[in-house]
This record gives sequence, structure tokens and C-alpha cells, in this order.
Amino acid sequence: MDKSSRPFFLHGKFGERQYIEALSASLIGLIMNPDKIWLVSAWVTDFDLLDNRSGHWDIIQPSWGLRYVTFSELLVAAVESGCQLNFVSNRRESNEPFYMKLKLALGNSELLKRLSVDTVHTKGLLCSSFFFKGSMNYTYSGTHINDELNTLTIDSDEIAETQLEFKSRYDFG
Repeated sequence: MDKSSRPFFLHGKFGERQYIEALSASLIGLIMNPDKIWLVSAWVTDFDLLDNRSGHWDIIQPSWGLRYVTFSELLVAAVESGCQLNFVSNRRESNEPFYMKLKLALGNSELLKRLSVDTVHTKGLLCSSFFFKGSMNYTYSGTHINDELNTLTIDSDEIAETQLEFKSRYDFG
């Protein structure tokens, strides 16, 4: 069995929980070890991600409090720790609230870059150490309702190839 990738079948509570835990742990890792992040998804909405009801993650961000931390809040914390976030989505109005949350929290940070592409249908969250890829848009429906398949890979060749592809396809200037 190939140990460089792990599929997540999001069609039930078990798969959903596994995926949510892997995604939140990966973003916590980026907060602790900043890197360039590519978030490419046709549609993006916010959703609860990190369970901090016990306060175990207060060391990362004490202001989170005893509650679920959202996807956007984890991305903001990653950017505030030094990550560059390249955010690519389509031009749909439904993506604006998510982007505005990031923009409001980060102000005019040069570490947040956004590109709207009418034809984007690719979905992935990429940095130099991992790549989440698959059918899932980064939305509440994608993570909690839809029957989705998403794969986490740590294969360095695939990551490097995808980074080159994203950089050449989505030019931030």
C-alpha cells in the first residue's frame, strides 16, 4: 500500500471527521511552520473546522476561546504567522463573503493574494509538504453534506509538479 497518500470518503460522519481532523491538523502545522499556501476551489464558504471546545488549541491562538474555529480563522492565523495565501476561485458572488472575512481580518497584507478565474474547477489546498486534492469545493456542503472524495498526498514529486502548474496557470504577477 502506498503510504504517500490517504483518501478520504466524505459520505458519512466517520469520513467527514477523519477529513476535518486531517485538514485542521495540517493548517495548525502551517501556523507553526509557515509556508506558501495555494487554496484553489471554484466555490468557497466558511465552515467549522477545528474543535477547540476543550481549549487544547489555546496555545496557538488564545483568543479563539472554547468553541469551533472556522476554516477562515485558521487561514488567517496561518497568514498572520507568515504564510502567503494564494486564493483562487471563480467570479461568483457566493465566494465574496469568505474572501471579505479574510480581507477584513488581514487588512492590506501582502501575504493574501486573490485571483478570480471564470473557468476554475480545480480543487486543492497545496503547500510544499502536503496536497489535498479531489472533488470537494472548500465549502460547508463539501465538507459536511456532499458525497466527496478528497485525497491527502505527501508525495514530493506530485507536490512540486502541482506547485509549478498552479504558478504557471494562476499568475499573480
